[in-house]
Order: sequence, then structure tokens, then C-alpha cells
Amino acid sequence: MRIQYYVSTAVSAATTAVSRIYATAAPPTITNSALAALRGLGLCQSTEASRLQFNDMLEIFGFTFVGAGNLWRNARVDQSLGLTWKLGVASLRWPSIGIPRRRISIILREILQVVKEVQGTDNLQLRESKMSIKRTVWHGMRLREINGLIDFVLWYGDPEKMETNLVVRVCQTGQILRPTELLTYMGLLQRDQERLQTKSRGVIYGILTDGTAFDFYRLDPDKTVRFQSINWDGGLEITSWILGVIYWIMADAANLSVAEI
Repeated sequence: MRIQYYVSTAVSAATTAVSRIYATAAPPTITNSALAALRGLGLCQSTEASRLQFNDMLEIFGFTFVGAGNLWRNARVDQSLGLTWKLGVASLRWPSIGIPRRRISIILREILQVVKEVQGTDNLQLRESKMSIKRTVWHGMRLREINGLIDFVLWYGDPEKMETNLVVRVCQTGQILRPTELLTYMGLLQRDQERLQTKSRGVIYGILTDGTAFDFYRLDPDKTVRFQSINWDGGLEITSWILGVIYWIMADAANLSVAEI
């Protein structure tokens, strides 16, 4: 009976402590001692973004999927085909086999150059070195430490303020594309921008690709997600379409960079 009393008291005290932490401390500001206490209670779990389950991701970020199709619900991509057709011809010299990341790097750099010339801005920066990301988020009454790597980030302003609208994740050819990982990064960046009150924050785009299959995602401020999948068949028409989507995403970033001035 006495053992049950002590156990009950300990559980009650732990629950009260966790509730207070939950109510008063947001993950970005939680102290190391509180984090250590939660780990000791088994209430903090470290998770690789690539291993996060889809339903867990939905619970953490509250995304709502509104369906597949055009990211802008109009024929916007068609408007850029004149620009991307030239790039499409240039793409014939791009590597069709080998390391997917190299191909994506070439694509992003060449489209970015076109966007800078057309939009008349030089403020955009493409980060090509992998960016490590580690964030702590609440998942119910438990903390999750989420770790991962982003392959490419397009900055329209100050990286310290998370001024980006595009993240890219590249998979090896033959690997299964896991949208949960990419969407997790997009959700974490959206939360960073909300916390930092990032200027011109709004839509965040994500690209998940193995160099052949391209999955495009759009995350709006209201947490709705649109997506579009296109397979690169090597033909000029599909190539131009894919480049057109990327072009408009970067053009949006160019407009945000101008708004920052």
C-alpha cells in the first residue's frame, strides 16, 4: 500500500511538472535542464525527419491537403514556357545519368541565373551545401527533437531570419521519395518564420526529386498543402514544364527580395 502511495505521488509530481513546462515553455525557448528532465521521464524523443511517420507529421504541424494539380490553380506555368524553352534546349547537355544532386544543382543554378536577369535582382542566394536542421517541437504531451538535412535552400534575404521560400531534398535514383521528410522541413521553417516574425514570409515551396521524378509542394500560411508530381521523360515539353514550375517559384523569391529593400 505504501509502495503504491509513493508511486502514485511520483507520477503525480512528474505529470504536474510536465504540464507546467508544457504550458509555459515553447520548444525554441525551453531550458536545457527542462529538456534533460523530460528525457529522463521518457517524454522527449529524438527522431530523424526521414523516419517520421506521416500521421505524426500531420499531428505536429496540422497540415490540410487540398489536392493535387497546378500549384497556383491557373495556367501560370504556361506563361514562362518562352523562357524555359531555351533552358529546355540547354538541358539536352545536362547529365541524364549519374549523381542526381549534380543534375539538380545545374538546373537550379541555370534557372536562378535566368530569374535574376529577367527580374533584375541579384539578391537571391542558392545554398548548395547541405544544411543541417535540428528543431524541438511538441507532439501531444511529448517533445520531439527532429533532425535532418536539406540539400538546397534558396534565400531571398537574411539566412539568420530564415528568409527563404524554397527547400529542396534530393534522393538517390531508385530510392522511394518520402514526402513526409520534405514536408517536415517545410513545417519547421514555417514555424521558424512565425517565431522570428520574418519579413515577407508567406508561401513555402518544396521540391522532392531523384533527378527524374519531381514532386512539388506548396505550403500556405494557413497550413494548406498543394502538390504536383511530374516525371521527367527527357522530352522538351515536359522538361520545359518542370523548369517553368521552378522558374515561378524562384520568381516569387525575387519579388520577396525586392520587398525586403
